[in-house]
Amino acid sequence: DMGNFYSAARDPIFFAHHGNIDCLWHVWRGLRPSNTDFTDPDWLDATFLFYDEEARLVRVRVRDCLDTAALRYTYQDVGLPWLNARPAKASSAVTPAPATTSTLPAKLDRTIRVTVTRPRVSRSRREKEEEEEVLVVEGVEIADHFNKFVKFDVLVNEPDGGEDGTPATATGYCAGSFAYTPHMVRPGEMGKGPVKTVARF
Repeated sequence: DMGNFYSAARDPIFFAHHGNIDCLWHVWRGLRPSNTDFTDPDWLDATFLFYDEEARLVRVRVRDCLDTAALRYTYQDVGLPWLNARPAKASSAVTPAPATTSTLPAKLDRTIRVTVTRPRVSRSRREKEEEEEVLVVEGVEIADHFNKFVKFDVLVNEPDGGEDGTPATATGYCAGSFAYTPHMVRPGEMGKGPVKTVARF
């Protein structure tokens, strides 16, 4: 149900999932002064239609949902033990596997290794706080996006075969994962062509 707008609310974990995302946003805004909500009016004034508790159709703007105090709820102030957690450092003796292809686009039916040039290296802690480093994977195309769950992991400087059998996604090499939930529809309602998107890590 989660991948379908008409039935997502029936999913047992729907409320818990979205409540957790809302809580993470709340935590993120409190980590540093620069973490603020978007100011793009197109985003702030985007609207959605919902039925309220009296079964009346109402229009809600994004900007109406940003102040939790105005919505009359808050989150418990608890510790954040994960905030300073860091994955184990890779051995300095480990050499990253070399790039195996420079031809893109490529089909992800195998491991693809490419060389990515970083704009700057050896930045200070202050520089890292002022400007975030983001890896952008553009041109992600999903052909059968109506019926297939798609997931791939993005790893940085991973050596061949790993070091000790630990899953790559649990190591310091993992930049993140991309996941796409299919939107189940009837065959006659399917659109034409693949869905195209961008992944940021």
